[in-house]
Amino acid sequence: MEKSAEIYGIRAVIEAINSKKDIDKVFIQTGLKGKLIGQLESLIRKNKINFSYVPTQKLDRLSKKNHQGVIARISPIKFYDINEFSKIIEKSKIPFILILDQISDVRNFGAIIRTAEISGVDGIIIQNSSSAPINSDTVKTSAGAIFNIPICKVSHIKDAIYHLQSMDISIICASEKAEKNIYDVALIFSGLGTLILLIVNFKILKKQLFHQLALLIVMLLVFFTYDLLPAFAIYFVFFHSIPSILEQSEYLFGKSPSKENFKKFLLKGALYWILAMVFLLTMYLVLKNNIDFSLAIFFSFLAAITFPHVLVIYKMKSDIHTK
Repeated sequence: MEKSAEIYGIRAVIEAINSKKDIDKVFIQTGLKGKLIGQLESLIRKNKINFSYVPTQKLDRLSKKNHQGVIARISPIKFYDINEFSKIIEKSKIPFILILDQISDVRNFGAIIRTAEISGVDGIIIQNSSSAPINSDTVKTSAGAIFNIPICKVSHIKDAIYHLQSMDISIICASEKAEKNIYDVALIFSGLGTLILLIVNFKILKKQLFHQLALLIVMLLVFFTYDLLPAFAIYFVFFHSIPSILEQSEYLFGKSPSKENFKKFLLKGALYWILAMVFLLTMYLVLKNNIDFSLAIFFSFLAAITFPHVLVIYKMKSDIHTK
């Protein structure tokens, strides 16, 4: 917990609540008695603020100051109640709400918020209790997205669901216990879309139809066998990079045999690939504990594949100047 994100002392916390500060959670020493602590507990319950009774040892770890048995964690963002939140999402033609239940890890929470923003989510609903705190790790992992998407805190998730249903918003639940896989449904729609494109462009594609169908079958096997990132890496190498390299090597070295051109291209691009791999290893060593590792590897991999294309750009530039 950072010093800038906490206040301590019974009266200070009472004043913070009365001044409508966005308080994420209050820690109260177990067994603490007195008129002021009773007043604080009443305010906490009235304002539906998340709180816990903890031993004094934990409070001492959170703050070395004279905390008087009470420490409050201030949220870096504004939380909305369900009524304010409803007014915000009503502005959207097709509201897209993400409800999170008991996501307790701050980095997972931040990563979800980041993905939610780029996916067009209008707002997020979380529960007061059993939810990850909003701290510097959450903000960092979300890459700042947490400041761009409204977050609503509710006492009970089921009440929020009933409220959304009263607004004619359909609820779709994702669970590891579900019998249907969302990707199976997506595959049906994507398959229908592909079939329509094949029919419309049949005259253009008929010469490559067998080849494209073979590639489609291989892609399906890859994506059903591996996780998303490894599957995409395999797809990118075999169905984009290698065909692209063959075309580029022909452009660079003329219509020599493909194997010779490919060998020349690999030799010419070796320096770029070595530099890219060194950069990739450096990123792993430096950033593995600070950011979403899989995301870092993903973008570094794309960079490593893309760097040798500089050769083609240089060649094109040389040709233009020669003319």
